[in-house]
Amino acid sequence: MISRSTCIILISMLLSACGSNIPPKINATTTESITLFSSEATQIPIPNSNPVLYRGDLGRTGNFDAEYILPPATVQWEYKFAASVHGAPMLAGGTLFVPSVAGRFAALDITNGEKLWEFTASGKLFSSPAIVDDAVYVGNENGYLYVLDTTNGNELWSLKLDSGLWSAPLIAEDMIFMGSQNGTLYAIDLSNQDIRWQFKAQGWVVSPPAWENGMLFFSGGASMYALDAQTGTKLWEKSSGEFWGPLSVVDRVIYVGNDDNSFYALNAYTSAALWSFDAGDDGWSAPAVMDQTVFFGNRLNRLFALDTQNGELRWDFETEDWVTTDPVVADDIVYLAVGNHDNREGPRPLYALDAETGEELWKFMADGRLLTPPAVGDNKLFVVSFPGTIYALTNP
Repeated sequence: MISRSTCIILISMLLSACGSNIPPKINATTTESITLFSSEATQIPIPNSNPVLYRGDLGRTGNFDAEYILPPATVQWEYKFAASVHGAPMLAGGTLFVPSVAGRFAALDITNGEKLWEFTASGKLFSSPAIVDDAVYVGNENGYLYVLDTTNGNELWSLKLDSGLWSAPLIAEDMIFMGSQNGTLYAIDLSNQDIRWQFKAQGWVVSPPAWENGMLFFSGGASMYALDAQTGTKLWEKSSGEFWGPLSVVDRVIYVGNDDNSFYALNAYTSAALWSFDAGDDGWSAPAVMDQTVFFGNRLNRLFALDTQNGELRWDFETEDWVTTDPVVADDIVYLAVGNHDNREGPRPLYALDAETGEELWKFMADGRLLTPPAVGDNKLFVVSFPGTIYALTNP
């Protein structure tokens, strides 16, 4: 039986303990060379133009093309929204889209924080949205996938699925891929809303699926899966422990943590482990990947930076709270929001760290726990606290 503590962490990871003296260790688990995956492969075209996705891209790498915010970061504006924000804010076309557990979904003008429109869903919104063309997609806890007009918030269509939708939608190959609490991954046709296929996993599918070269990667309970995106055919399944954390996939390598306290690099085509790193605890953030470094954290109040080729520790950084909120990388800077899922309230920082060295460049104190990563772009950082305050940070 999964413990209460594990359930709390699993839920926090699926949305999206104090320090320990356990030293991290690298475990060589295979002789397969990671350089195998640096070769060029034939890429399957992605029909949908410029989708705006959680974690920035189809591989969920958390790597964004945005300029560094110089210290001291200045609050350009702030807006008081609904309390209890778990879904990440998303930036598209000069508009910031923000979901809330209260079921409210708002669009704000990024220049001044003015609310452009608000939509009320039938239930709680844990899902982070996705935007493509003039539509924004978001799921709710009652099992509805909503598709809203980005300009006015009008409902374009909605679809009732089998159970709560906590994962962020993935849009690729003219389909929406969405996981449910009942363990179903759906592939929904963008043009006619038909369900092209569905796949039943061994557990909740609430971490966001990732895509690379026609393959879908996601976790459901103790199993991780690779599927053919067009047909839903299972290509492989890898089972370990009780659950896998959120994942990223880059150049045919999957980066992901498991509840065995280890963080892994896996061959995306075979699931074979390339290397593993003992981080001393589970409760993972999603990884962020930049060049030859992967960044991730856990409940030990630490952010780790590892060499993607061999899993060796480049540096680590100690924080004031759990590092289960997903790090974001932009312009050689790691932006790290922290906050526990143990109901310990109070102001929490957003850090800006040098990606090469881990040096703290600056930090900003928000009015509460930060359970979602910031949105970056337009020379701004958009930070949303659990109490519901939205901050627009910019250069002084």
